[in-house]
Amino acid sequence: MAWDDLSDEEKEAWRRYVETGTHAYLFIREVPPGTTTAAVVRSLRALVPGEEVADASQERRSAWEAEGRAVLSASAYVGPYPAFAHLWVDGDLAALQDLLDALEEELGVRGVTALAGDSFRDQDGAVLMAKLKRSAVVGLVRIWVEAGRSREVLDALGRALGDAFKGGTIVFGDFDLLVEVGGDRPADVTEAVLAGIQRVPGVVRTETSFSDHRRPV
Repeated sequence: MAWDDLSDEEKEAWRRYVETGTHAYLFIREVPPGTTTAAVVRSLRALVPGEEVADASQERRSAWEAEGRAVLSASAYVGPYPAFAHLWVDGDLAALQDLLDALEEELGVRGVTALAGDSFRDQDGAVLMAKLKRSAVVGLVRIWVEAGRSREVLDALGRALGDAFKGGTIVFGDFDLLVEVGGDRPADVTEAVLAGIQRVPGVVRTETSFSDHRRPV
C-alpha cells in the first residue's frame, strides 16, 4: 500500500511502526523444499498491517500484533535474493531474534538480516525509512560506503535522487545503507542508480534488486 493512498487515521497508525520499536531487513536466500517463493511472500504479506487477508491469516496476524510483531512489507525480487521482508518488533534485539526464529519455524525461510539504524529525514523532519512505500517498480539498493560516511552519503542520496528516492536507512550488517528507489518503469530505477547513486562521493559499490509491484503474487 502506498503511503499517499492511506487515510490520515491509517497514517497515524503507521507512524507507530516508523517511530518506535526495532526494525530489520530480511533478505531471503532459501525457501523450504516443496514450496515456492511466491507462497512464502503471500504468507509474509498476510502479516502486514492493513492488508486484506483470509480469516485464518487474519487470526494469525492478530496474534502477531498482540505479541508486538509485524511484517511491514514483503515482495519477490529479481537479483541476488528471491524475496525480501521488512520486519518490526515492539521490543529489543532479543524480541527481534524471537521473531526471526518464528519465521524460520513457521515458514522455513532463511536469509541474511540487517538491523536498521537511523533513516533519512526530509526538510520537514519527516522520516523516510527504506521499504515502507510501494511504487510500481521498486529497486532496493544495498550500498557500501567509505568508513565513517554513512550519514553523509545517505543525506546526499536523498537530495540527489529527487522523486525517485523513496527512503533510505543506515543499517548494521554486511553493507552500510539500504536505499529504496521507485518509479513507473524499470528504466526509472536503473537510471537513478547509474546517474544518481553511483556518482555520489563516498559510495564504494552497490547491489540492486528489482520488483514490479503490479505483478500479482
